[in-house]
Amino acid sequence: MELFLTLDIGTTSIKVGVVDLFGKIIAFSTQEYALLTPKKGWVELNPETYWCNCLLGIRDVLSQLNKAGISSDNILSISVCSQGETVIFLDKSGNPLQNAIVWLDTRAKKEAEELNDRFGEISCTGQSEIDPILTAPKILWFKKHREELFKKIHKVVLVGDYILYRLTGEFIGDFSLYSTTALLDIRERKWFMPMLNTLELPVSKLVTLVESGEIIGPLTASVIDELNFSDSILAVSGGMDQTLAMVGAGNIESGIVTETTGAALALCSTLESYSSNLRLSVQPHAVPGKYLITGWLPSGGMSLKWARNTLFSTEWEKWEIDGENPYDKMTMAEEFPEPGSGGLFFYPFMSGSGPVPVDSSARGIWYGLELHHSRKHLISSIMEGLAFITKYILSDIEMECGPSEELRVMGGGAYNSRWNQMKADITGRKVNVLSSVETATVGTAILQSVSLKKYNSIEEAADQMVNFQESYYPVNLSAPYQEIYQEYIEIMKLFSNREEIIEKV
Repeated sequence: MELFLTLDIGTTSIKVGVVDLFGKIIAFSTQEYALLTPKKGWVELNPETYWCNCLLGIRDVLSQLNKAGISSDNILSISVCSQGETVIFLDKSGNPLQNAIVWLDTRAKKEAEELNDRFGEISCTGQSEIDPILTAPKILWFKKHREELFKKIHKVVLVGDYILYRLTGEFIGDFSLYSTTALLDIRERKWFMPMLNTLELPVSKLVTLVESGEIIGPLTASVIDELNFSDSILAVSGGMDQTLAMVGAGNIESGIVTETTGAALALCSTLESYSSNLRLSVQPHAVPGKYLITGWLPSGGMSLKWARNTLFSTEWEKWEIDGENPYDKMTMAEEFPEPGSGGLFFYPFMSGSGPVPVDSSARGIWYGLELHHSRKHLISSIMEGLAFITKYILSDIEMECGPSEELRVMGGGAYNSRWNQMKADITGRKVNVLSSVETATVGTAILQSVSLKKYNSIEEAADQMVNFQESYYPVNLSAPYQEIYQEYIEIMKLFSNREEIIEKV
């Protein structure tokens, strides 16, 4: 048995998986943590929290293997995929100078405006404009507001790099993870020097960039001893979670759209060539020579998690203790509102709007709230609101990539059959659910399998390791949802500070 160990560094949890050569997840562990929000718009986390939860997750999956009679010596390699934009500043000893600034953090609004004014067009970075969540404005904020600490910087790393550094002692990053930083020229696969010069950040303080799926080398002796690993295990470069989730869903050629509802909501499609005239972000794909286009919303599953914690604060912990899924209990009640949630619309901008063209200061909104509305209407409207935004972003992607017939869903949201049917009805597309919704885990393993020559290409590996579970088709609710969607978009125009919202059906 040949196995691959994967670390998925998410926004609110670490997911550790062990995957075999056929894409089956043999062992899996989730370690959750709470983000720190010391001020409005600030989102942080102690970098040690990431590392400690990685260790907890690794020990958990090793224990699962042991109980199944499988030796950890079967693990050939380890790789990391992670959220983008979360930045960590390290001193000469490799210690963090402060908490990680998480990608959701929007403190750098003024710095983003300053960089937009300075640069204007930055399509070579894959970004249409500089958003406060990107890494570049965060670094500029740190330079302006933490001057003494800025002088002590030895390395600026993203969270995936940090975990790889703790594993190997090497400062290595990959092009896919840096594609949303505004620090990288994605066409030339090199640093965007005008930005680095503006930030007064020399290349020597950055990681060495490699392609996804390259062998980095062995783990450190201390990690091998601490986890009782074989010293033959190799570290392999990974990538951004959304990119590797695409690989794990088989989204490696044009015509396929994947949707992930994790903490954030993201839709991605494969581009065969680079274009600088796109409204949405373009990034290097993990597949050599290809790119991906992505549209996203900062608060996807986080909106539903907020509802769980707030609207069901007295129930959800008991459900978990009883072994029941809180989200199923919330959303799968037999009595559920008709399409439109009784005239209640939810706009899920709880952490900003991303590229959705509304006022950047807009936040979560319930529109049409009346006295007859109950919790079930609130929950239904959240699910519908996220599905409407999915349709809106999907139309943006199809304007650039052409029509698609299917939506492959991933992340925690893919577990919910009611939501999958709702997405099929609202988008008018077949919704396919992967056998493993942890597609970033599978995608990370696919890269490892190719790097270790177990398969000849990503395409060959995906053909063997990507499997499907079930499909959902638009039904008779699709027609009324189209009318409701038009009303949803008309109301969304009230929140726009741009000249227009493009109407898309």
